[in-house]
Amino acid sequence: MQLSYKALISLWTSALLLISPFLFIVFATSLAEFLGCDLISSVGGVCHLGDVNIADLLYGLSMLGWTLLVGVPIGLILAPTCCIWWLHCMRKERSRRPYRATHI
Repeated sequence: MQLSYKALISLWTSALLLISPFLFIVFATSLAEFLGCDLISSVGGVCHLGDVNIADLLYGLSMLGWTLLVGVPIGLILAPTCCIWWLHCMRKERSRRPYRATHI
């Protein structure tokens, strides 16, 4: 695997680390609103999706999102760093290629 691909993968990973808490919170809140459940008091509450009680799952997703907000500063540091690394690797790989190919 080339170095630029490794840098690009780390860039996407840091972006996912930055975005994931918000995705968990939005998903849990929107599903609770759609089902007509109260997310705050859903511990031990009742929120049915078909025959399954998902109140504890929704509460867990919501709390997981709030807990993962600790990772936002880490993602804010890693995302620009990985972006600079990726751009540096791309520039370095371009400079290794010969500018003009000869047929001799």
